[in-house]
Amino acid sequence: MGAGTFVVGIDNSSHTADIAISQRLQHLGDSNTYMDFPSNDNISFTAGGNTQLEISDTAIHVAQYIRHIGDTNTHINFTDDKIILKAGNLSMITMEEKDSAPHEVRINNGGNNIDFVVEDNSGNAYFTADASTSRVGIGTESPDCKLHVSGALKVDGITNYAVQSVDLGSGTSGTITPSSSMVFLDCDSIAASGAGYFGIAVATSGYTNGDTVRLVVTTDVNAPIMFTSGLLHDASKMLGITSSAAKGASFTLAYVSAVSKWAVLSENGLGIRFH
Repeated sequence: MGAGTFVVGIDNSSHTADIAISQRLQHLGDSNTYMDFPSNDNISFTAGGNTQLEISDTAIHVAQYIRHIGDTNTHINFTDDKIILKAGNLSMITMEEKDSAPHEVRINNGGNNIDFVVEDNSGNAYFTADASTSRVGIGTESPDCKLHVSGALKVDGITNYAVQSVDLGSGTSGTITPSSSMVFLDCDSIAASGAGYFGIAVATSGYTNGDTVRLVVTTDVNAPIMFTSGLLHDASKMLGITSSAAKGASFTLAYVSAVSKWAVLSENGLGIRFH
């Protein structure tokens, strides 16, 4: 070599680098720990016989873990079609391509008390999923119900269900044939029969098991109301509404096809009772 040229060649005669080796740089006395040049444009690093890192001209490949030095439980874990990001040994984010769609990105896959928080460009949290309470906050970091929106809310595409209005007339009895999920009852002209009440029958044919309807009395009434047929209840009793508390009374019915009758699911307590 000429003066001023400092080159070491190890099993290599080209001397085109300061240190040139033909393939492998090995730890002395530890034959399964080495840096290898297996082919052109490829480098691999092996420790204890396991290749942990490979570098090619197009990518960097790791065997399984990328760990933080001095903090071994903070790492990225690569398994087949799955990536797990852990900090302090808590699984923060898991990304997985499953055998079939839908595939999955899961936050807090370990079921720990880890909130998912999204901040705006001023550093303020505008979306919070609170793990300890199973609540979601928009515009608040402390949601106090299942979905808590702090600020204006706009919702497009709400379906408005048709309302059926039924005028029960001026007689002493009438029939309701629900054709909508909401039925408004006009009762301001009804009269009491000799039994002391206005009788209502609810139609029971043409409905499907589980159909629901909410009945709402929207007017003042002149007589107590009794539902004389169509409802599922004790045969010795009838559901009634006192005349003094009838306006605004409402309750929800669900159709039971096994008996071809309507079951009372809920009511708002305004004078509604069984007699």
